[in-house]
Amino acid sequence: MTFSPNATLMIIAQGLCGAAGAALVPSLVALIAENYSGTQQATALGALGSARAGAGVAAFLIGGVLGTYIGWRPAFGILIALSAAVFILSFRLKPDQGRPDVQIDVVGVVLAAAAVVLISFGFNNLNRWGWDWPDPMRRSTCSDFPRHRF
Repeated sequence: MTFSPNATLMIIAQGLCGAAGAALVPSLVALIAENYSGTQQATALGALGSARAGAGVAAFLIGGVLGTYIGWRPAFGILIALSAAVFILSFRLKPDQGRPDVQIDVVGVVLAAAAVVLISFGFNNLNRWGWDWPDPMRRSTCSDFPRHRF
């Protein structure tokens, strides 16, 4: 994103980062299940959920301040340094042993992804399309439909 020559490529890169972040959640849960047990595991899962929510708020606040005062390219450049630090620290985790008997439900993944995209698309276009609630007190008549001459 830092090296994007235009806004279109930056938005595409941001979308890829979002998809990668969403794909990391199951891996994080598996790592928590492997590295913690009992109350530590419950605490770690709670911290994961609250960290994601807090990070979403912090990203807008910190990104807005950095984007306003130093520009958007350096703000995304900071992400490169943070990503490198997380990558280096990730080697301190013990590896997960994988289970070959567990299969990914590809149809479920595709349907869930399509649902998220379509719901987001619908909410993002509410201002343009309008929010039209049906009026139960209004009677439908033939004049509601356009008349065409053939």
